[in-house]
Amino acid sequence: MVINTNNDLTAKTSNHSNHKVANTATSADRQGNKQTTVPSRDQVDLSQEAQTIKNLEAKAQSSEGVDTAKVEELRQRIASGDYAINSQSIAEKMIGLDN
Repeated sequence: MVINTNNDLTAKTSNHSNHKVANTATSADRQGNKQTTVPSRDQVDLSQEAQTIKNLEAKAQSSEGVDTAKVEELRQRIASGDYAINSQSIAEKMIGLDN
């Protein structure tokens, strides 16, 4: 059995990588040809619900976060029984959210 050690794979593969195909014309190439191609633009229209979600996400990102002092104060008031729930006020706010 004889192994051919003169087989140069790098020369064969480099020949393939040197072939380049140009599908786009430069502005100098287009001067002889009056036709120019304008790239198309994709457009997306968001539904009203998607726009609302997008706005709420932006608002949440820009907010300063949770007021931990207020949350802790409410926890303590609830635990001690000092927090009074105004059911009338809650109901009015819930109705207002429905509109």
